[in-house]
Amino acid sequence: MLEEYEDAKQVIESLKNLKKSIMHDYYTRRISEKEARRRIFDCEKQLVFERGTLRNIMRKLGMEHDKASGDEEIIEWITEKLRAGEDPEVLKKGLSDLGMNPILVDKVRKVFRK
Repeated sequence: MLEEYEDAKQVIESLKNLKKSIMHDYYTRRISEKEARRRIFDCEKQLVFERGTLRNIMRKLGMEHDKASGDEEIIEWITEKLRAGEDPEVLKKGLSDLGMNPILVDKVRKVFRK
């Protein structure tokens, strides 16, 4: 079980590094914005799945999972998208499709208004 825990953590870290690599490719104009968005979205879906796996393993091991740490990354991602001019309704639909709380978009937007 501990091996599964370590594997899940490694997968999550590799996905975070992949996301950084995708953004680097976009900023250096190796890939288009459309392609970067598609890859980032796919990466985010995998991250959500792996975090769920990690949470389940942690429960089986009797460990506490800090829910805020997962939300922080999601909130950061939503913030980036809103600053880039992404439609909030599209973000809500995307989060909902991933089984995540779309209300996070509204919460982030309220912070922007202050």
